[in-house]
Parts: sequence; C-alpha cells; structure tokens
Amino acid sequence: MDAKALLVEIRGCGLTQVEVASAIGVSQGTVSKIERGQTKDLKANTYLALQKLHSSKVRVGVGKPPIVANGGVCIAREGSHG
Repeated sequence: MDAKALLVEIRGCGLTQVEVASAIGVSQGTVSKIERGQTKDLKANTYLALQKLHSSKVRVGVGKPPIVANGGVCIAREGSHG
C-alpha cells in the first residue's frame, strides 16, 4: 500500500493532519503533501512510521464499523466507546 492510501485510512479513523504529523515525526505540511499525492521521494523512515501508525489504528478484515477503505476497521481511540 502506498503512503497516500495508508494516510487516507488513518485519517478515516479520525486523526487530524497534526496528530498524524506528530505521531510520525514530520510537519503537518508534509502530511498534507502525502495526502494530496505530492511527495515523490518519501523518506524510508517516514514511510515506515506511517505503516506503524496504520497498523496501530486500522485492522484489516474485521467486520465492525467504522469501516475504512480496503475493508479495514478503525481501532477505537483511547477514551472512545465503539
């Protein structure tokens, strides 16, 4: 999965660009560029951090809402019910 697709699913779980940026160690502007598909050479460590965040926020193949792209399901955020 490319960085933009990972980010779309993460953001679909309710994280803001600022929250994603903080979690993966980049600026909000970089997250915005990834989201718009405007990054040509994403650093490997940034992509790996994005993958790690994705795996902590989205479970693939689980059937409980909220559903995100590719059949994944958002993992409940701390303090939320559902």
